[in-house]
Amino acid sequence: MNRHHFTPLLYIIIVSLLISIGCSDNDSGLNPVIRDSVYTQALVSEIWYTNNAPFLIDFAIPAQSHIFLSIRNCYGDTLYVLEDRQMEAGIHRVEWCPDDTLTDDIYAININVNSSEEESVRVIRLRTFIITEEMQEFASEHYNYNIYEEYEYYAALYSDISCDAYGGSMVEWLTSTWEEKKPYLPDFFTHNLDPQDTDHYYSYIAYHTQQFGGAWDDATDFEVQPDDFEGWTGDSDFLDEYRLLFTY
Repeated sequence: MNRHHFTPLLYIIIVSLLISIGCSDNDSGLNPVIRDSVYTQALVSEIWYTNNAPFLIDFAIPAQSHIFLSIRNCYGDTLYVLEDRQMEAGIHRVEWCPDDTLTDDIYAININVNSSEEESVRVIRLRTFIITEEMQEFASEHYNYNIYEEYEYYAALYSDISCDAYGGSMVEWLTSTWEEKKPYLPDFFTHNLDPQDTDHYYSYIAYHTQQFGGAWDDATDFEVQPDDFEGWTGDSDFLDEYRLLFTY
């Protein structure tokens, strides 16, 4: 793997959560409905971000509506407008790439439907960190990328999701693009793990643990072919030690 001694990155941590969502029986179904299973993956307690990849915001609306999706600072000022248009009913994904002008601070993702007084709000914190050579060496010694590849492949073969199971070979899977793989994988498979993409690789294995955590050498409660694919929730001393190596 390529070595970078100091690599500046950004990550996003949720520090608060305030949701005003759903629709009553008589409100015409126009308030936003956040799909928890997807939004949890996009905005779980610790999400890592680099300026080479978008931050994904997923939401669902039950009827055609005018959506105003914005990013605000801690004073309520609108910094970015991501959507301001009519959108069809269904599940939507919007990409946001925080730029270098943003400082370490608190920000809010706001979704407003049909100019209503209610909004769905997710509060996030941006901070900067660096990945050191020591971290890369530790991960190279204690993280098994091949195990993760097998786990991903079997998830495509056997996970119970709303599409046909994958029918190709392991070789065919490994040569497929992430866009080709994603429809066969459970929702918690949110990121493509590429050892050549060092910035993302070393951050993903630290904090996207539901998807990647089982491949640490000492991971508990992990099977490459589990009875169900709900993601890893075990323990790993190596992972804990690895996280302590992050420099902010």
